[in-house]
Amino acid sequence: SVFRLRLLDALAKYNKGYSLLD
Repeated sequence: SVFRLRLLDALAKYNKGYSLLD
């Protein structure tokens, strides 16, 4: 569903930002 796609996209962006912090 669209909600799931947006959730995964948000998760990917969160992980990306977290990696930049580390």
